Amino acid sequence: MENLLRSSPNIARMEDGDGFLLLHYAAERGAPVKVVRELLAAHREAAGARDEASWLPLHYAAVNGASVEVVRELLA
Repeated sequence: MENLLRSSPNIARMEDGDGFLLLHYAAERGAPVKVVRELLAAHREAAGARDEASWLPLHYAAVNGASVEVVRELLA
């Protein structure tokens, strides 16, 4: 992830057709805290970004059993 963000820094800000950012996908799919930190470092506001269903990345993390560390990063 670090290399991807370094080579394409704006990728963390790109939304898909449903309003998902990479952070939404990372939270939904149980990405490790390191990946979540890297995405937040690239686009801090992503933690507060709502998708088309008005869900935050935190919602996806909670529903999918994310680690306490990931939840803390999303709340920080």
